[in-house]
Amino acid sequence: MPRYFTHYWARRTFERECAASGGLAHTAGNLFSSRGVRPGDVVFVVSAFSQQVYLAGAMDVGFLGSQEEAAVALGTTPLDLWDADEHLLAARCTPCGATVVPRSVVEQLRFEPDGKPLKFRPSGEVDQQTLRGVRQLQPLWGQELLAILPPLEANPYTSPEECPETYSEGPPIRVAVNRYERNAKARQACLTHHGVRCCVCGLRFEDMYGDRGLGFMHVHHCTPVSSSERQLTVDPIHDLRPVCPNCHAMLHRSTPPLSVDDLRSLITFRWPDTRQQ
Repeated sequence: MPRYFTHYWARRTFERECAASGGLAHTAGNLFSSRGVRPGDVVFVVSAFSQQVYLAGAMDVGFLGSQEEAAVALGTTPLDLWDADEHLLAARCTPCGATVVPRSVVEQLRFEPDGKPLKFRPSGEVDQQTLRGVRQLQPLWGQELLAILPPLEANPYTSPEECPETYSEGPPIRVAVNRYERNAKARQACLTHHGVRCCVCGLRFEDMYGDRGLGFMHVHHCTPVSSSERQLTVDPIHDLRPVCPNCHAMLHRSTPPLSVDDLRSLITFRWPDTRQQ
């Protein structure tokens, strides 16, 4: 039986992430392991402002690991993700959007281990401090929150079987970076149009790994998402390119990144297109 947890987003993060399309496929923080979160549990992302408690959605946790491991599973680089010790990826998730939790439910929510409720200010607002961090809900109230949301659906980014195992290699090192949301539909449209052959070196994972490599490829933003402070409109045909992880890393070894054409001019080996043989 799954356990249920709340994970708090500040208002600015909540509003930004809910404005982006897609499911609640990924979140990050520093308290999941210490609070007992593990794969198979359900995590609700919550926030409280304007005298309301909101749900951004829920995820059925498929993977808990480091920033670097999450980047591999998401087909991106660590610099594109939240700076946090622990990252959750969903096996299943709801759409990400602002859902108001009815006041009657908010007042009755109870948390483990001793059934404590939320605290309220004299104005009647929820005291945000009682929601911050990660808290475990009693099962009844986890099920109650799930009933408010759309059904959990398979996560388009990853699945538990595709996620890497986790390993410990010394203490964590924190790096101050920002996270920029990727749109799964734009990624898929890019790969549908351009194919899954690296546009720099020509590698196609299926040629090397057979069925295991079928459909795998990173997607590169020709104009870095991090170069804009606002949400960008991305044309998946003109703005995105399929690149293998090696070439993706080489593109981003400089700031700003090299162009695809510039990197292609530097390589000394290009994989043959076996479809033409």
